[in-house]
Amino acid sequence: MSASGVYRLGVLKDDHLTAVFGQRIGLLLVDRTTPGVYDTVYADLNFDNRFTDENPATRASPLLYRDLNADGLPDISGGLVYFIASSTAVSNEVVIASATGKEKFALLANRNLAADVYDYFSMDLPTLSMNGAYWPSAGEDIFEVLNPSTAGNEKDTTQLLASGNNLLSGAVVATATLLQNYNLSRVYGVFRNGFGDQLTEGADYEINMDTGQIHWLHNFGIGDFLFIVYELQTWRVDFATGNVTFLAPPLAGSVVRASYQTGVALPYADVLARRHGYDLFVPANGDLVGTFGAYLIGGDCCHGTSTATTAAGRPAGMAGTLFDTWGQAPGAKVISVAMFKPGATIDDSWAFAVEGPDGTPGTGDEGNIASNSWGWLDQPASGWEYYSRLKYYLNTIYAPHTVFVQSTGNEGPGYATEQSPTATSSIQAGAATSTDVFWLFQLLGGGNGYGGGPQHSWPLGLNGTLGPGPYGDVVSFSSRGPNSLGQPGPDILGIGEAGIAGIPVNEVFSGQDAFDIFFAGTSQAAPNIAGIVALIMEAYASAHSGQMPTTAVIQSILKTTADDVHQETIAQGAGFADAFRAVKVAKEIEGVTSDVHEWIPGGFAGKHRDMFVNLLAPSASDTTKITLTNHGPSPVTVSLSTGVFERSGTFSFDWIYPNTCVGGLRTGRPDFWVLNKTGVWNSHDPDHPGDAQAKAADLTALWDGADLMKVYAYTDPKVASQTGALGLYDWVDVTGSQKKATSHPSCSAGTSPEVRSTRGRCTAQAPESTADWESAQVRSRGRAPVDRSQRRCTSSSTSAFRGRC
Repeated sequence: MSASGVYRLGVLKDDHLTAVFGQRIGLLLVDRTTPGVYDTVYADLNFDNRFTDENPATRASPLLYRDLNADGLPDISGGLVYFIASSTAVSNEVVIASATGKEKFALLANRNLAADVYDYFSMDLPTLSMNGAYWPSAGEDIFEVLNPSTAGNEKDTTQLLASGNNLLSGAVVATATLLQNYNLSRVYGVFRNGFGDQLTEGADYEINMDTGQIHWLHNFGIGDFLFIVYELQTWRVDFATGNVTFLAPPLAGSVVRASYQTGVALPYADVLARRHGYDLFVPANGDLVGTFGAYLIGGDCCHGTSTATTAAGRPAGMAGTLFDTWGQAPGAKVISVAMFKPGATIDDSWAFAVEGPDGTPGTGDEGNIASNSWGWLDQPASGWEYYSRLKYYLNTIYAPHTVFVQSTGNEGPGYATEQSPTATSSIQAGAATSTDVFWLFQLLGGGNGYGGGPQHSWPLGLNGTLGPGPYGDVVSFSSRGPNSLGQPGPDILGIGEAGIAGIPVNEVFSGQDAFDIFFAGTSQAAPNIAGIVALIMEAYASAHSGQMPTTAVIQSILKTTADDVHQETIAQGAGFADAFRAVKVAKEIEGVTSDVHEWIPGGFAGKHRDMFVNLLAPSASDTTKITLTNHGPSPVTVSLSTGVFERSGTFSFDWIYPNTCVGGLRTGRPDFWVLNKTGVWNSHDPDHPGDAQAKAADLTALWDGADLMKVYAYTDPKVASQTGALGLYDWVDVTGSQKKATSHPSCSAGTSPEVRSTRGRCTAQAPESTADWESAQVRSRGRAPVDRSQRRCTSSSTSAFRGRC
């Protein structure tokens, strides 16, 4: 209900809902409490042309949603209302009580001047009066009728401008009086019978800019309608600051007054206007509603929602919490920053993340963490190109209190596949495995395109004797270092495969089903690490009198508490992030950290440089000092050692991968393979896995003596329509029955990258007949999901996280 009886109607620009309903969703804005103060928004989310059955959104409760089945979860979303225009009218404010006639500037009492749009092509803007008479600005277009009906005898006659109207507001301008002291500053044109027929100065007319006299150079057709649009050289005002600049001063002794509306700018709009030289537009009361949501269709729809829920998702009771998204920091606040949208630049998005709406870092409204799940492939100078250096500048000099987390890319497993932007000052996140959702395939049952049969990620489903599902190994697609500056690659591993993430409810029109068990990639790993960083920040502040940790401290805690997964440094960095150990260190409970968590020996031109190549000549040496800190009450003994991986041997075999996939899903029984110390075993019968030896070999010495086994799968490039997948398991004999078991890799193949990145991605299948054998740890996976783009990820997001968790 509107307190004033005046309703404001608009539309919600949600492409997804528009595609469903066939036209835009209606928005209604009302002044529910105080007449003229618009504070409540409704969206017709079920498209029944009524607003009475919709949930209201206000500044205090900003969500637009519908719960269709009354289960407490939204099933349709209209997004978040983040802005409702409000303004206050100021009338006849005295700007100059008695002018000297020499003024160049004046300042209004308020800033953020509003433009009140009240009709099509009509609006009220700030105005000044001089001695009570309307004094138009130099930016106002003035429309004046010169001759409503010509007589056909105009040649060599003259005409003075007399009186016009503001083209937008219709306000009357006494032009003849003003021209006694002020000149014309601009003539947009003289027109005949409409704006499409513009006369030519010098051929049709001449005009004196000082006096406003027009000299006609030829006759016009009888009955022609002539008019002119012009501006006067008077004054201009900066809408953001309220500063008035006089192009010509007010008359001596005159009183200058101002009438305008002062409002609230859209968040950060005033900063961008000042920084880029834009004209600031501040909407007047009730003229604009700003909403934010997952409004795009298809591949661009879900990426930001999935990354945000990975970092800060909260359980909502989906299937009794069975399908809930648990973010690493469920109490963190999320600031969503749209990137790669029309008019948005990476520079501005990053600046907003580290500055907040007030445009100044370190004032408390900026993000504590900036999580970036995007990057580029084609940057041969990764680490040195513009955005790597910009990021380094932002988080070391300009805004050192905002920690940057960056996904490394999904282009592994080759060397030097890490994507830009990189920087030694940011936390580069690689992807590690998690099988916490594989048990869902057991619920799906056999024959659903996943190889058939039950699937286990830990013994006997949810409550197996081996605890949580396997996790922590480097995923095959996770990009590796080094970059072009010789920096080693990822700093840390976060879950980047088989973790549940949220998706927009409008993708499924069900709050119970708004989850994705196939969200994967370093796009998932980066917000996973960002959530852990938020936990570290909160824990550190609680133990250090509210002081927030620096990026260097966070890097040290995160990396020195990680689990070593015994893979190459360029692939795993420090290892798999351990949130529990990191928080204990941050709270000064226990643990040991090192102030040197990564060291690149050498320098350039006699100096070590963080963002440039550092060289060390043959036979030369370098040293560094490492300080260890014990964060617990008891003494700790620490052993330091070095290690280098050296190849101890190789083994290979060939197999033909059957082309039995439709739509990216397995439709038939593939061959199943087992690699152990005796060689390679296979089976065409899933009821008797590993029953036939394909290639015998005594691999005992290699198997038992290796610290790291790297497995490569090569495919024939001539068979472009097929991509194999390989899942490696450590198998644990739970009962001691000595039964054999095998993994069942299913299909991740397709005819295009789009197919390979759908829900048909490869899974690992445990056999039906060998329940005594269970998987203890997944070692690697096949084809990479394409969650980061081939150039710039149009479905990507940057999220900034506040420190309260």
